[in-house]
Amino acid sequence: MRQKLKMTNLMQAEHCLYRHSISSYDSLLADILSFQKELQFLSRLRCLETSDTQSVKNS
Repeated sequence: MRQKLKMTNLMQAEHCLYRHSISSYDSLLADILSFQKELQFLSRLRCLETSDTQSVKNS
């Protein structure tokens, strides 16, 4: 059950990331990812909002 819960939370986080939602940060409270993976996840979230990626993410 715990593995299923982790996978569900991770998929939910990715779904939120796709929708550019600030609620993606909530998934980090569940301690699913290691510290390094959390940093990578946050950097990707921030990258979505930079002006140089606007044309790429909307294509």
